[in-house]
Amino acid sequence: ILNNWDYGDFNNDLPISFGLDFGTRDPDAMVKVAIDKKTSTIYASEMIYQNALSTAMLGKLIKSKAVGHHLIVADSAATRTIIDLKSMGLNIQPVKKTPILDGIKMLRDFKIIVDPNSYNLAKELNSWVWIDKRGQIPLDSDNHLIDAMFYGFKVLSINLQPT
Repeated sequence: ILNNWDYGDFNNDLPISFGLDFGTRDPDAMVKVAIDKKTSTIYASEMIYQNALSTAMLGKLIKSKAVGHHLIVADSAATRTIIDLKSMGLNIQPVKKTPILDGIKMLRDFKIIVDPNSYNLAKELNSWVWIDKRGQIPLDSDNHLIDAMFYGFKVLSINLQPT
């Protein structure tokens, strides 16, 4: 679905956000994201991909990733988890999900550079497929880090619009 990506170094000189997709049976997935609007490039680095974390464990793990004051954008469906993580001192905000086809169209307008240590993100990008022959229905599984990357991308792209 997304073949506009390659491996490369993360550009820490750009504005950064973190996208977080919560899991229950699926893993909690967090991606560090930066956008270079001049070159239409998204930089992505896998930070968390782990199952069976309590909210307290997830909060501690996020803090260990040195997110500092950077914004974490998370799936709005997990309001209680977001409130709990915010009470732990994290700068976290909910984001409404964009229809999946709209998200794919937006991501296709950019070159995606994936940090070489982002094994699970690369695996998702390589295995994400259409389930129909017309390319209208994407498989909605094993795309947790892709969702997290999109959340981070979405908030940065809104804030980076030309004035």
